Amino acid sequence: MGRSPRSRGLLGASALVFLAANLGLGSCSSSNTFTVANQGTICAGTRSTFDCTVPIDFSSGQPIKLRVDFGLCLSGSCTRFGGTSCRVTRSGSTLEVSAEGSYSDTGEETCTIDCRHLQATCETETLPDGNYEIHYAGKILPISIPSTRFRWCTSSAEMISDCCDSDADCAPGEQCRPQHICNNTP
Repeated sequence: MGRSPRSRGLLGASALVFLAANLGLGSCSSSNTFTVANQGTICAGTRSTFDCTVPIDFSSGQPIKLRVDFGLCLSGSCTRFGGTSCRVTRSGSTLEVSAEGSYSDTGEETCTIDCRHLQATCETETLPDGNYEIHYAGKILPISIPSTRFRWCTSSAEMISDCCDSDADCAPGEQCRPQHICNNTP
């Protein structure tokens, strides 16, 4: 059974605080535009379902598709997505990613408590065989080409469990289970 980010299934306390502070939960009376940049997580591959049991293949001579999730939980009735952008710069085996996104409030008086995620996508240039590091928001996601991996996103506090290929992909004290999920339960 796959895992999903916490914010997709349950609206956590931090998301409620975000909504209340930035959207005035219950009184969205002014129209403001907000911009975010270089925050959240990055995933290699554009799969929309978070499932640690399904690996992703990285092949020689192909670009890597990237998806940035800015880590926001936005109300569908009180916000409208603006534009997003994502850029990849390659320097040898380092792939440096930068991303921006914007959203605005709608001025609605009552906000629904749904959770929409602001995301941006881009892709690398065609890459030859080798070991690469994708750098985004102070985190590094190592990728080898060719390879098949279960870990395809940077770690995030919003995720219930991170996908892993080995114990080295997990936080200290956690282990990579046979389902390719990090956890510290024996």
